[in-house]
Amino acid sequence: MSISWGNRILLTLIVFVSLMGTLAYKAINTTYELVSPEYYKDELAYQKTIDANNNSNQLTEKLHFNLTDGALQLVVPSEQSDKAFTATAYFYCADHTAFDKTVTINYQPGQPFSIPATELKGSSYTVKLNWTFNNTAYYNEQQIRIR
Repeated sequence: MSISWGNRILLTLIVFVSLMGTLAYKAINTTYELVSPEYYKDELAYQKTIDANNNSNQLTEKLHFNLTDGALQLVVPSEQSDKAFTATAYFYCADHTAFDKTVTINYQPGQPFSIPATELKGSSYTVKLNWTFNNTAYYNEQQIRIR
């Protein structure tokens, strides 16, 4: 059985319109999330983050987390391990903003700080650490994958 040229054109148009309708439907229902709800305001104050990152780069070791035995263990640089300080860890998940989490860290010398990995959903995170030590601001980012 052969299809006439008129039916082929009609079938082609129907397939084309169906594909365009599907693409339009998906484009309308896609969520677009910014890194931060206050993205533009945060961008204006980004020089402070650059300066804090430069301070962090001058340390021999940076403040960071190690994933061990189902917990995120905070590793403090040896230059800063002798005094108490407060830090903020922002766990940013690019896939789902609902997975984002902010943790305030009150570090005391000799007391290890850890976060159970079960507090975070399984995904990739960018951990943004902000802390102040001896009136100097520090900033560090690292990538962590929670399974």
